[in-house]
This record gives sequence, C-alpha cells and structure tokens, in this order.
Amino acid sequence: MKKHLLSCLILLFSAQLVLGQAAGVRDAFGYFWQPSNTTSTPRPTYNWIDIRNTGTLISGLSDDNVVGPFSMGFNFHYYWFDYNQFYIGSNGYISFQNNNISSLAIGFPTKPTADGKNDVVAPFLCDLTLSSSLSSAPNPGRVYLYTNNLDTCIISYENVPYWNNNAQQWGGSNTFQVIFSGVDSSVTFQYRGRSGAYDAAYNLAQNPAVIGIENATGTIGLTVSNNAYYVQNRAIKFYYPDTTSFQALDVQPRWVKNEQTGGFFVSANGSSVLGASRIENVGNVPMNASTSVRLRVSDFLGNVIHRDTATIPNLLLRAGQQVNFTKGVTPQFPTTYFYEVTTGNTTDINSTNDTLIAEMVVVDTTGFSANLTFWSGNPPQTGNNISWSGGNRDEGVGIYIEPPYYPCEISEVNMFIDVQGTQVGTTSFSAAIFDDNGPAGTGTELWRDSISTTQVRDFDWNTFTLSAPIRIDSGGVYIGWFMTGENVAIGTEVIPPFSNRGYEILGGTWSDLRFNGAQEPLIQVKIDKICSVGSPINFGADTTVCSADSFRLDAGSGRASYTWSTGATSQTIPVTAPGTYFVEVQDSASCRGNDTINISINTSPTVALPGDQIFCDGDSFIVDPGPGFVSYMWNDGTTTQTYTAKNTSVLVLTVSDTNGCTASDDIRILTNPTPMVDLGPDIDDCAGKTIPLSAGLGFQTYNWSDGSLGNSLTVSQTGIYYCTVVSFDGCVGSDTVSIRLEKGKVDLPGDTTICEGDSLFLDPGPGYDAYLWFDGSNTQTYTVKDSGLISLTILEGACQGSDQLKVSLSPLPKADFTILPVGNRFVFQNTSQFGLSTFWDFGDGTSSSQTSPIHEYMTTGNFKVMLVVTNDCGTDTAFSDITTSLEEAFFPGELRVFPQPVDQRVMVELIGTDLHQVSLEVTDLRGRTVASKLIGHLVAGTTVKLDVPALAQGMYQLKIKSDAYQFVRKLMVR
Repeated sequence: MKKHLLSCLILLFSAQLVLGQAAGVRDAFGYFWQPSNTTSTPRPTYNWIDIRNTGTLISGLSDDNVVGPFSMGFNFHYYWFDYNQFYIGSNGYISFQNNNISSLAIGFPTKPTADGKNDVVAPFLCDLTLSSSLSSAPNPGRVYLYTNNLDTCIISYENVPYWNNNAQQWGGSNTFQVIFSGVDSSVTFQYRGRSGAYDAAYNLAQNPAVIGIENATGTIGLTVSNNAYYVQNRAIKFYYPDTTSFQALDVQPRWVKNEQTGGFFVSANGSSVLGASRIENVGNVPMNASTSVRLRVSDFLGNVIHRDTATIPNLLLRAGQQVNFTKGVTPQFPTTYFYEVTTGNTTDINSTNDTLIAEMVVVDTTGFSANLTFWSGNPPQTGNNISWSGGNRDEGVGIYIEPPYYPCEISEVNMFIDVQGTQVGTTSFSAAIFDDNGPAGTGTELWRDSISTTQVRDFDWNTFTLSAPIRIDSGGVYIGWFMTGENVAIGTEVIPPFSNRGYEILGGTWSDLRFNGAQEPLIQVKIDKICSVGSPINFGADTTVCSADSFRLDAGSGRASYTWSTGATSQTIPVTAPGTYFVEVQDSASCRGNDTINISINTSPTVALPGDQIFCDGDSFIVDPGPGFVSYMWNDGTTTQTYTAKNTSVLVLTVSDTNGCTASDDIRILTNPTPMVDLGPDIDDCAGKTIPLSAGLGFQTYNWSDGSLGNSLTVSQTGIYYCTVVSFDGCVGSDTVSIRLEKGKVDLPGDTTICEGDSLFLDPGPGYDAYLWFDGSNTQTYTVKDSGLISLTILEGACQGSDQLKVSLSPLPKADFTILPVGNRFVFQNTSQFGLSTFWDFGDGTSSSQTSPIHEYMTTGNFKVMLVVTNDCGTDTAFSDITTSLEEAFFPGELRVFPQPVDQRVMVELIGTDLHQVSLEVTDLRGRTVASKLIGHLVAGTTVKLDVPALAQGMYQLKIKSDAYQFVRKLMVR
C-alpha cells in the first residue's frame, strides 16, 4: 500500500539510480544469474510446477505484511549461511529474517541495500496485496508452499493482484514462483502469467518492481531489474558459485536489552537496570580471537551516564552468545536515553551492523500519574506523518508499551493528529487497546473509542479519557490508531533514538512498521497508580452467590479509609441482597484505589434424607434423596444419586443445583452384629465313623443343611455340613464344616482284561502307612501279568481298608488261510484264530476286508497274497504265493486293439474269422468295471469302438468275450 510521506524523504530517494547486474555477471561472493531465453550456458529451463493441490495454502497474508517462519524441510545453503526456515512477504519476496518490506515513496530497495531488512530473495518485490476493501469483491490471490523435505522447496504466488487505489484496493494478477534447490544451492524464479499494472502513483524512476537477491548484511547481491514487469513463461536462475575466495568476518549485536531491541521504560531513581545483548557471527569464517562488547547509555546531548564492557573469547561460524552486563545503570533524570551496544572487532567486514541501539525512556513515577511515550518532547514537524491511501477503520498504526511498574491503570490515551490542513472536519479516527495475550493486535480487545470529525484537533494532541481505567498487572498493551478515511494522518517523530515498537495495521493485520528505526508514531498513554497499601483491590469478576451462604466483600487491610456504596466505612461488609457494590479506598499518601462488583443471589436448594436406620450387619439400606439436583457428593467421595449403606456410620450428603448452590443433610446408620456360629474345625477321620456336631445355644432358630431344626446333628458320611441360625434381633448367622470319613479307604480299578504278554500296573497312591497285597507283597505298587483275583489291604494310622479286582487275559490274533483255485478264480479260506477284523492284499493291486473272499486274477503272473488279522491286542500277518496262467484257446484269426495308449475311445479290429455273442468290458486293476459294450455278431474285417471318456491316467484291462473265446488285453490311458 502506498504511504503519504514527508517531502524530505521524497527528495532524498527520488535521486536513486536505476541499478542492475547483467546476466552472467558475478557479485562479490560469486553468485550470477541467467534467464531461460539466453543462448549462454548454463541456462535454466522454464518448467512451471503446479503445487496448488500438493502444497499448503498460506494464511495470514494481507497487505504489506509478512508471515512465518516456515520450515524449508532441509538445510539450504545461501551465501555463507545454512537456512532451514524463512518468512513470506505479501509484497512478493522471501526473507530469511523477519523483514516487513513495504513501499516508501520511492518504491522498493534494490539489491543489495544495507537497510537492515536484508537476507531477501525477491522474485517480484512490488506493491502487491492479498486483501480487499469490499466483501463483494474478495481478493483472488493465494500463496502456496511445498517442500519434499529433502532437497526442493517451492513458494508459488497464484493470481496475486497489485495494490490499486480503487474501491476494492486491488487490481490485475500475477503468478510466479520461487524454487530453492538443495541439490545445487540454486534459486530459480519462474513466471507464468501477468495482467494489469501497479498503481499509477509509482513511476519507472521509483523502483516499482525489484527482482533480485541479497545477503544477510545487505552489501552483496544481484538486481535483475528494478522498474520493469517480468516476462511471462520465463525462468531466471541464480547459480551458487562452485568456489569462492570471499571471506567475511562479520560480528554484530542481534538484539539489545530484549529480543525486539524494543524501547523500554524505567523509573527514575528506581531499581538498577541490568543490560544484555546477543552477539552473533554472521560472517563465513570463525572469530578465533576475543572481542569486546561495549554498553553505553547517553542522553540527547551525548552525555554518557553509564558504561560497561564484556568480552567474548571467540565465536564459531554462525554461532551466537548472549552477553549479560554486570554493572547496573540507575538513571536519575527523566528523559530519553540511547541504550547502545557495540562490538569491538577491528577486522569486521561490515561496520554498519556493529552498533545496535535501544531506546530507554526514564519516567518520573513519584506522582500519582505518569506519561508513557517514546516521543522525545521536541515539537512535531509538519509533514512528518503516516496515513494509508484508501485507509478505513481496519487500517492504521500501532505501538507496544510496557509500564515501568505494576500494578497500574491506563486512564488516558493521546495521539498527535495531522488532518492535513484543508481537510479539517471531514474525517474522524478511532483508537483501541489490546492485551498482549496474543500476537500483535490479536489479543483481547480491552477498550475502543473514536473522535468525531467535529472534535478532531488538527496538528495537535487528541485525548481519549477512559471511563473505566484498564488495569495492568504484568506485560504490556498494544495501542492502535485507526483511520476512518484518507483525510487523516498520525504524526511521527524522526529524531532518534527509535523504539522499534511501531506496527502498521493494514486490512486488520498487524505487522512491524516499515519505518521502524526511522520514524516514531506519536502515541502516548497516561498511567495512574493503584493503591498499594496491603493487597491490591480486586474483587474479581462479577459473581453470583447462594442464599444459604454467608458472603462478605473485603477491601483489604491497612487502608486509611474505606467508602462503600452502602455507606459503610469498614474493611468488610456483608452481602445480603443482590446489586452492584462499589468501594473506594485511600492510603496515607492519598493513593486511591477502587473496584466495583455486581452480585446476584440464587436461592439455595433443600435436601432431606430419611430417618436413622438400624439393620443387621451384612445387610444394606439404599439412601435416595431423590432426583432434581445437578450433583451429589457423599462424605466418602461417592457422587451417585443413591447410596448403599452397609456399616454403622454417619452419612452426610451435599447436593448442588444448576446455579452451583448447595445443601446438606445427614443420616445415622446402626448395624446389629451377625450371630457367631462355630461348628468346629474340619474333620478327617476313619471311614464308617459317626461325628457329633453342635451349633451352640442362645439362638432363636436353627436350620441344618439336611433340614434338621435342633441345635446339634450327628453325621456318618463325608460331606459339607452347615447350620443357619437366627438371633433374637432377627439377624442371621451360619457356619460350615467339612467332614471327611475316608481314612483307611483304598480304591483299586475295576475288573479289567489285559492282552497276552502285557501287564497291569496298580498304584493305590501314596500316603498309607502300610500296604499288604494278596501274595504277601508290601510295596505301594504291584504289577499284574496273569489272570486272577487281586486284593490289597492298607493301614492309615488307626484305620484299615481293603479292595480287590479281577484280571482276565485276552489272546493275541493268529493269521492263517488256505487257497482253493476254481478256474481263473481263487477261494481264500480264512483259518485264523482270535481275529476281530480281516484285511486281504491279493498282490495285483486289489484288496478285500471279507472274511473268506473269492478273487479273480485278470493277468498271468506270480502274486504274493497277504492276510492281516487284528483284535484289541494287536495284529498278525500270513503270506502265500499264487501263480496264474490265463492262456487263450487256439484262435484261427487275429484280434487287434488300438490305439495305444488310449485317449477317449478304444478300437477293436477282427481279422480272419467271425465271432458271435461278443461283449467288451474295461476294468481297472481292482477289477471294477469302468466301461462296457454288448456287440453281438462281429464280422471278420470289421472294427468296433468303445468310448472310454474321463478315465484317470494309468493301466487298465480290456476283456473281449464271445461264445467260444475269451481275450484279455492291457490298455494304457494317457
């Protein structure tokens, strides 16, 4: 946005020359640039990279502001630094420092320019904007960021318009991007589209659009152009030098007193002020020798009131160190001082950054009120002012102020206004105060007011008196001045030192004032003391109390006087009715303090619990106060509506309603003891014995586990026995006893059968005192191999027991068989003994589970027959060999079977003689028929076919039968 500037600056900068370095020309460090349309090498290639879908949309950019820092995603080598973060400016630049670069009357600085806003990469440094003055015409501009977090980072400005002095405050469009490459440390500008023009207020002699780069000191860089629009569909690449002989030892103060080098206020004759500064090596070589760091505090006339010195032994490359000065300064005279830190390295390449100055303002705080201002007191000069073209209520300037003591109250704000003479009575302005609990100007708004057009005092201080002073207990506040039109400006001072606490507000966004270090906005506030006798008065926020509570307001002890809105003059007053309560206190030094609080009273709830309860121990009683309350809190921490009481106790319940008011009630619980029944210890005794049990006397009723109702019971069986009694209080008790009558009891397994040759292992278990088997053995275990009656007698203490079992033998199977041939069939007669199951293997691939099967062999040969018989005790096997001879009778003709191997069908050809009653049958090796066909009469010289589809691969047999002949042929199926 264009600024209305003082005439002296216009004369100063209008003489600036048009600068630029030709393509291929290197700067002092070795950087050079080439466009994509050159014939020289190296040269870049224009290749636009669209990151709108892959990148991140940058928020917060508006008009003349900067946002960040953003992560590069890798270390990028730029000049002699490695950077991994950067800032994005709305005016078409990327900076490695938090620089807000905005247009002066002369436009923008060329590259390099040592103006303190250095370390800049400027693809199109021009008066661009991403805000709009009309909601009906939103700004179309967007900025996107993409990084692959490895070696490529891209920032794209998409359709970003120029700032134009029209109704919507923008026009035209620009689309360009910056590519940082970690591969070769290069910087590439790409330009895709452009339309429109920058505002007519600029001209070619004013550096309206600068393209170039510069280093951190602002002394080395390249300007491609400073007064021309970029060419569309073109790329410009800045090449990092392969080697460089440039060496720069550059040590500078990064900040003084605070990280913003911001102006600060201290009390005259107050506490001693200690200084600090961070010193950094911003060169490309280490500082191996020590260097001194000097602090000097002086007034406008150059009178030095304080000096201090510190020494830094060395600074590695790109390292920094904080210096804490040990001598405190205690200023006595209220005025403005230069708080100046200087590094003393004589070989420093850049002396312009060796000194950094913060503004120290000493304030007389002995009175009740004090003015806080960075204004030196010199009369303001005509034309030294700031305003914005097209400015409205969300555009202006601001300043940050931290008071010299706490607590205090801001009671007045003053701003020096220049309505520019003839415009008196045409434009008003407003002011606001913001808490510093957020970024600049975004904290909580504490106050806002305006001065109408008829009340504006031209070229004079305009005063806002706050109806409700703003209390500050820590930190500071932002004071904002807002335009309501173009015909108003705020005065500035151009006499150093400068606070660097200024901000410019454009489109509602606060950014560092572009004129920090050169101009000071004339804004000041008046602060008042708050009574500090005893505790500060602070009733806190308005509150609501409950009718059942006792509530008092306390103005604190140690006051000289108290004046309440009720007429009371005591330190405390009771609150019995709703309303607004006010108190003013005063101490012996006439320091006054006051506070106001509005108190509302809500009706407290009521709760009623049932009467006291008595029940038996072990029982319970549910206490329910009923619904309708927001919360329930019992005295043991339980928060449920109902409570289950089990023990003697006093229960206290506190309930609350929707207003947070509470009520309480209590109930007493008494429990009667449970009757004590003792059936004695568990009993382990001899089997067959009887045991008497007694539940004792003195109970109203008895009930045993077997239904008996007396007070005693005699038992003779193993088991669990219990008795339940009821006392004369009606309470129930019980006891249980375990009776085990098993001593002297032994258990052997039941009668069993074992296989011939096997044995049975008997083990009655350990724990008996003596074992006596039927045959006189006295071991714990016994092995049985023969049939018979087995008995055992044991002794266990004084108890004796016995048991027996019968053991039978089962024989092993014995396999045997005979063979009876019947033609080409064989009858297998099973003569085995003791077999329960049978399995035959005929040796030709077939088998049977029949007891005495008949089997027909289909081929001539020798076969081994196997019989396996099985019973519960095992198996036995018998073998026998068989030889078959299936010779065909003399046949006067010839029978041919083809093809071999067979596939889908088999062909039979008869040669020489006829056959009658012919049939064909195909069987597998187990004798199962898989295909057959009845032919009848077969004439010599003819061929018949038999379909054999879907047969598994393997060997088969073809049987050909007639009334006089029988043939068998092998078939191989593929």
